[in-house]
Amino acid sequence: MKKSVIIANFIWLTVALAVCAEAWRLKVGHVQTPGPGFVPFVAGAFFAVFALINLFQSWKETKGETASLAPARLWRPAVLMLVLFLYVGFFEILGFVPATLALLLFLFRLIEPLSWKLVILGSALTTGTIYLLFGVILGSSLPRGFLGF
Repeated sequence: MKKSVIIANFIWLTVALAVCAEAWRLKVGHVQTPGPGFVPFVAGAFFAVFALINLFQSWKETKGETASLAPARLWRPAVLMLVLFLYVGFFEILGFVPATLALLLFLFRLIEPLSWKLVILGSALTTGTIYLLFGVILGSSLPRGFLGF
């Protein structure tokens, strides 16, 4: 295993523990009466657990098996970052439903190629479920955009 993988995992673990410590200062509270630090504390705890799992899995790898960071494999994260920035930029303009539907269509088709049938069905069901949960059931105000939805 590479030394850089160990260092990266320890950095992520340190960040997660720092998030937990700061969230604790904000008063975590209880599940029934959560404080302002509850969600950040839980997120930091999950982050720490995932960093530890990744660290232990990395230790299991043999020294000869190192991940390749060939330029051909780096296009997906770069495109993903660009698309997410565009999503945030167009979120208010287009509205929640069209922007999220377009994002999911793109992700399901180009980043992880699936059949068009699965892409359209998965994107529509995911967007509809999120809208139903947050927009209808919880009554959150989601951006409507210039199309009105």
